[in-house]
Amino acid sequence: MRRKKALLLMPVAAVAVIGLAACADRDRNRTATSQTESQGEASREGVPGAMPGSAPVGGQKTSTADRGTTLSTTDRSFVTKAYHGNQAEMDMARQVESSGARQEVKDYARKLREDHEQANEELKRIADQSQTDLQAKTDQKHEKTADRFRNLTGEKLDREFLNHAVKEHQADIREYQRMSKSAQHPELKTYASNTLPKLQEHLRQAQELQRQSTGKEGSKADRSTTPPR
Repeated sequence: MRRKKALLLMPVAAVAVIGLAACADRDRNRTATSQTESQGEASREGVPGAMPGSAPVGGQKTSTADRGTTLSTTDRSFVTKAYHGNQAEMDMARQVESSGARQEVKDYARKLREDHEQANEELKRIADQSQTDLQAKTDQKHEKTADRFRNLTGEKLDREFLNHAVKEHQADIREYQRMSKSAQHPELKTYASNTLPKLQEHLRQAQELQRQSTGKEGSKADRSTTPPR
């Protein structure tokens, strides 16, 4: 009798043993998973903006903020050239504001200086993001122009300044039109597109001031050649 009871209890015991083993396996799996997640979170600790489930440090993924921050060779060349061009325009405008003759030309110089200062603030921001050095020495072209204007005053300064403004803005407009379409950096493309209308307005105003100056000079010439009655 006792032997029969023992035989009947053996399957029950086997089932219990198997159940206990399964529970132990589940507990071990949970512990291993918890440890893996903890290690992943620890590896991201101290990384700004790191979120649970994001790629670990040193992974192959690149964040959206990191994409598009570097400049191509063409973009970098444009940023540097445009920055120093703006600086040259600002320096010349200051000279006209202080030493020019006609008030309308001085007012134009002030507006030009303010617009180019604003443009350079935007270029500086793009340069900082892309680690572009803007502190290089001014190029020889702008140095020669500055030397030529340094000793000019009065009406001659007004005339040369307007001639220079027309010529430079015609060249700048062509360059900005090109970069508004072909710049690889998205913010640089936006900068070129937004600045272009201001350059076109600067050109229009300079040409109008030139026409006004020509008309005044013609009136003076007529008065000087008219014989007294």
